[in-house]
Amino acid sequence: MRLLNSIIIILLLCNISCSSYNQKEENYAYNNSAVTVIFKDAPQQNSSDYFRGMRTIPEYTIAYVDTLLYRNFYIPKNIGYDTLSVPAKYGYVEILHRYNLIEDIPYLLIVGDSVLFTYDEYNRPNIKSLKSEANTRLYNLLWTDSRAIQPNKYSTNTILSDDRFGFAYKLIKEGKTPQSLIEELGYDKLYCNLDSLKQVFVQYTESIKLKFDTLVSSGVISKTYADYYLRKIGLKQQSVDDVIQNDSLKYYISNYTLLLSNRHNYTKAPQGTKAPQLFDLIAADSSLQTTTRNIMLRETLYGIQNTGWTPYPPQLVAKYKEKYRQITGDSLSYNKTINNKNTISEYSADLLLKNFNGEEVKWQDVINKYKGKVIYVDFWASWCAPCRAEMPKAKQLRESYKDKDVVFVYLAVNDKEQNWRQAVKDCQTDYLGENYFVSNTSTANLLKEIKFNTIPRLLLYDKNGKLVDIDAPRPSSEQIQPLIDKYLIQ
Repeated sequence: MRLLNSIIIILLLCNISCSSYNQKEENYAYNNSAVTVIFKDAPQQNSSDYFRGMRTIPEYTIAYVDTLLYRNFYIPKNIGYDTLSVPAKYGYVEILHRYNLIEDIPYLLIVGDSVLFTYDEYNRPNIKSLKSEANTRLYNLLWTDSRAIQPNKYSTNTILSDDRFGFAYKLIKEGKTPQSLIEELGYDKLYCNLDSLKQVFVQYTESIKLKFDTLVSSGVISKTYADYYLRKIGLKQQSVDDVIQNDSLKYYISNYTLLLSNRHNYTKAPQGTKAPQLFDLIAADSSLQTTTRNIMLRETLYGIQNTGWTPYPPQLVAKYKEKYRQITGDSLSYNKTINNKNTISEYSADLLLKNFNGEEVKWQDVINKYKGKVIYVDFWASWCAPCRAEMPKAKQLRESYKDKDVVFVYLAVNDKEQNWRQAVKDCQTDYLGENYFVSNTSTANLLKEIKFNTIPRLLLYDKNGKLVDIDAPRPSSEQIQPLIDKYLIQ
């Protein structure tokens, strides 16, 4: 056994440390205060055939925290190359790469590196350091073991920790549900023998721990680096209290998320507490470290403004924006939110659409077609319950402007075409309305400019084709008709 361990140590040292010598220098630009992340033909990762109709908010491919302690979400373009510079503060950059809707693949990248993401036939990312083969091996250390990823291409850890796989296993194991219903619901695709998989995972984690312990004891990597990855497979735990008290830990996106997920627990707010009440509890907690308090307040403020269901009244939103500014002195975040309604003349119009006849249409052409009319735009999807709940009021709104210069346009996003077509009929959006299917959701600059991350989302264009409201009231709101009337008479 001692001989076997010695052989393992020698092999690890050769693989990780020796490969950095005599390496051909490539012509890549390295930034000693950031990591450059390059993507090649990056597929969208915010939907999955395993979980049809399910979406996550916010949508992203890459999540990270910048040096100002702001969360950032990024979706690279899906054709050709795209580049993202991720700033660093303490020698490492943590990014989470979304995979197939439900898995966040962790990477702790070394400052100054440039990395390239390519994708296999299942859209799972492959990472390569353009600076060092040794770094490439480090970044992939969790995944080189054959037990790390299962045939469905999700990691063993994800399968064991995600309740949906657990439910599928229990349902099929009990044998009480008809096979036809299991297949209709898609649970047959999620089935894995979790009992045997747990044993596999134990063996896998023991092997990974041995590798990292060896690299630490030999001085190839730091204990900090090793502990990061050991936490990702459940062998170590990150203390929430440590994150609250230690600013350096907040620069890791996983710690930042851990901090936010514990807002209710830390403030002793019951689950389900509304964002305004949670904001007040955080503001009143004098025990919170300043940076922690400001992060919690900022993220809660975003929740007040960007709730995906029933929006809060504008007066209440304005009240909490001002509260945030007075408490934190943070005018940058304040301006980001307070200016959300500002009119900007340079918004893009680069949506690529498909009409109900299957013909490709450019959004700019739609805007031009309806010059001289007010355009009320509704982003929705067949699977979105809040969107569909608005449709009876939307129909009434269309009828009230039947003979006036107002056009109602419904844009389906992140949907299946067949489901969209059926939903148009079910919701009657083809009655006094125009319907299009958005085909470039992940790359459209317009959606990035308006910070599009929830539906329903409403826009309003004036008679000149100018986008005058990037977050217009919903059809059920008492504010929508006065707003439309305002631009009708101009």
